[in-house]
Amino acid sequence: MAYITVPQAKAYIGGISGSGDDALLAILITNAETFIEGYTNRNFEATIGTALVASNRTFGMQDVVDDMLILDRDLCAIVSVTNGDSDVLTTSEYVTVPANDTPYYAIKLRKFSNLYWTYTDDPEDEIVINGSWGYSQTPPADILQATYDIVKTVYRSRDSNTDAGRTFISGGVIITPAEVPKMTLLTLNRYRRA
Repeated sequence: MAYITVPQAKAYIGGISGSGDDALLAILITNAETFIEGYTNRNFEATIGTALVASNRTFGMQDVVDDMLILDRDLCAIVSVTNGDSDVLTTSEYVTVPANDTPYYAIKLRKFSNLYWTYTDDPEDEIVINGSWGYSQTPPADILQATYDIVKTVYRSRDSNTDAGRTFISGGVIITPAEVPKMTLLTLNRYRRA
């Protein structure tokens, strides 16, 4: 699902009547989201409609530091944690890092649980985390604003001379950082993940 809709983009840009530019706006919205996610190295929407999108990611002993499993992506909701010996852990046996905010970047076994991250056959791919992989289930307000601003800037510049350096690809537009408003880049820089 898109961060913003075509009608929302039209209302934000203003002065667009009819549906003649709807396809273009849909492409700009998709490309703005792709740019934001690529620039920040994060996914800001882990739900479709109201449904949580959950999937499995596997980890191994190379991802364990002491009693902490280091995640390779942002995690905003956990469905299940299965240790390498196929035991499904209860929520009383682990804590998220950070404990009270998302996204999570690690899962730590509680000291009193007397558990260890382990494996049976393969030390590289036996710990399974099923969850919603993303910064958040829905985009934060400033990420939505960044999407609006990028779409508006590129849409408004399509008829100007600033278009000369832009690369067009099969039905789409590639957005470059030079075309993104400076204030928007400042917002995105706060979210950048190394």
